[in-house]
Amino acid sequence: MEDNVTLNEFEEIYLSFKVWWNSLAGCFSIERSIDAPLDEVYKLLANLLIEKRIKPKNTWI
Repeated sequence: MEDNVTLNEFEEIYLSFKVWWNSLAGCFSIERSIDAPLDEVYKLLANLLIEKRIKPKNTWI
């Protein structure tokens, strides 16, 4: 049910989440949750390039 109480509660929850999201803890949590999958994708791509003898046009360094 939507009323002033539920809208105020939603706003409080949203603001709390926003503070967490922008904090070191929030950033660290997000980074750690995607770090392993991205590392695996990078390794698979690097191995594919080696296997196909493809030299990347751009480097990250």
